[in-house]
Amino acid sequence: ALQEQHERQVKVQQRQEHERQQRAREEQEARRQQEEDEQRRQEQGRREEERRRLEEAEVLKQQQLKQQQEQESARLQQQQREQQRENEEEEDDDDDDDEEDKMMRLRREEEAAEAERLEEEIRQELVKSKLERTASAKQRSFDEQEARRQQEREEEELKRQREREEEELRRAAEAAAAAAAPPADIDIGAGRARIGNTGMRVADRYRLDLLPPLDEQFEFVQQAIALFDYDAIEDDELTFKAGDTITLIGVAQPSWYFGDLRGRVGLLPANYC
Repeated sequence: ALQEQHERQVKVQQRQEHERQQRAREEQEARRQQEEDEQRRQEQGRREEERRRLEEAEVLKQQQLKQQQEQESARLQQQQREQQRENEEEEDDDDDDDEEDKMMRLRREEEAAEAERLEEEIRQELVKSKLERTASAKQRSFDEQEARRQQEREEEELKRQREREEEELRRAAEAAAAAAAPPADIDIGAGRARIGNTGMRVADRYRLDLLPPLDEQFEFVQQAIALFDYDAIEDDELTFKAGDTITLIGVAQPSWYFGDLRGRVGLLPANYC
């Protein structure tokens, strides 16, 4: 009994060490996730800075274009006023020169047409610039929405992963608690999900000389269905999922069966099936 108690204490210590290692890995993963979050925030900050820089450059470009347009318009108006004064002076000097007057009118009409053409080009440039700014704003909005959706998906995935890890830790703790519980009498036929006796003798299916020493070896092969998932902690334990059909060969020690799952033999907790 002291040896069995010592063995149980050793296994509990081993499981505790396993849990400590698991927590250390989780903390390392959390730190890595924090670093990735910080990198994403820095990248987002850089994108914001680049967007602001582009907007400032666009504003400066628009201001320069507007200034150029105003200067060009002022120059044309000055030319028109000068031309008008020259025309008036020429008309005062030579009222009888009809041919020259016609030429002046033609030049004024050409200059007016040129001014209208320049104004039309300026209007088209402004419309084009406005359309480009609108398209750029829409693209930035789309990129920001996509980045938010991606961040939400990553946060949701992280949440699910943490929930799975918490569930695994809970199950490992339950398994450790069950393994550390005081020995209890096991009723071989009392499993809640037991299929029952297969009618095949253990000696007909397995070589008895290759089996480890058992507290009780069944005469007939028993079968049971796993009620919960279990991940093996020791090399001599079986890993199985809820719903797996496990062949029971005997009782290895209190609260533990010795069984066979898909050709692999090992120990499994009695309260898991």
